[in-house]
Amino acid sequence: PKCTLRHDVSTEASRPICVFFQRNGMCSKGDACPFRHVKVRWDAEICPIFAKVGYCEDPGCTLRHVAKKKRAELCTVARRSTTK
Repeated sequence: PKCTLRHDVSTEASRPICVFFQRNGMCSKGDACPFRHVKVRWDAEICPIFAKVGYCEDPGCTLRHVAKKKRAELCTVARRSTTK
């Protein structure tokens, strides 16, 4: 079977931010850390590229990379039973 996952995202773009570096400005693992060392302000705007496509290829991006929470649709059967 063919893989249905994306393969066109660079390794750097898909690496999450190091929480230790984010909180303390340093990480004991240094260059051996598998996460990105980028300081992002807590009140920074959400990265529009990340919000749109789910990744950002700018290794120095200082905007927040957060996924939008999706609300689950209420089942139509459950919806009917709650309106009776």
